[in-house]
Amino acid sequence: MTSEVPPLRDAEVEATANPTTDADRVIKEQRVITNGQEVTTQIEETTVVVPSAAKIELRRYHRARRTVFTIVRIVSIFIFIRFLIMLFGADPFNGFASFIYGITFPFVLPFQGLFGLGREPTLGVSVFEGSSLVAIAIYHLFAWIGAKIAQLIYLRARTEPTELTTA
Repeated sequence: MTSEVPPLRDAEVEATANPTTDADRVIKEQRVITNGQEVTTQIEETTVVVPSAAKIELRRYHRARRTVFTIVRIVSIFIFIRFLIMLFGADPFNGFASFIYGITFPFVLPFQGLFGLGREPTLGVSVFEGSSLVAIAIYHLFAWIGAKIAQLIYLRARTEPTELTTA
């Protein structure tokens, strides 16, 4: 059984990177500027640190993962609000309720009627819409699968070249 490691922030990625295999490339440039008639010399130094390919791929993976889970969490919040509105029997012609119903309709449509015929929301009638809860669970499952696909794309295994030793 594998446990999933939470995503690292960019600062943590830099702090935990293995310096021998994931070394950053440091580019230094020095320029000496002398004034033709004066005796003063000025040295200008520029240092640019370019992250390694492994760090760049790790950052891309975490960004893709955060994006997928953020989208699913936002959709899940709206679906859960829909579930609560239907559970408490809110007026479907109310502006807020009709907005929530309209925005979540495409997301719960594939699950409508999962537990029998779905009832339309009616003022004062409490409806337990179990299909909304199933939709939330399925969308989180899709997010997990999407994160695993992103992991395969961005964190593919690398084989480092090794030196051949001759006996």
